[in-house]
Amino acid sequence: MVGEFVPKEFGWELTFLVPYSIFMQLFANLWRFWGIDTMNIFLRFGFNLLGLVIAFAGYALYQQCDCCFQPHDKLTVYLKRRASLKFTK
Repeated sequence: MVGEFVPKEFGWELTFLVPYSIFMQLFANLWRFWGIDTMNIFLRFGFNLLGLVIAFAGYALYQQCDCCFQPHDKLTVYLKRRASLKFTK
């Protein structure tokens, strides 16, 4: 795992995680701006389903980290491994 960071190895993760994080933030802002109390039951249910789809799509990229045993995306796990190897040398 020691070596230079090659973005091509993480093309799918980077392609998905950047729009995912932007979309998740927009969803949270819209949720706060609009407010759940002003929605009818069908619109509220649709927003809840959209939030679940976003959450499960993001969770699909996650794996357990060897460093802290918490779930992270593959890119974070790789960077944490590199950092821990650098500090243990």
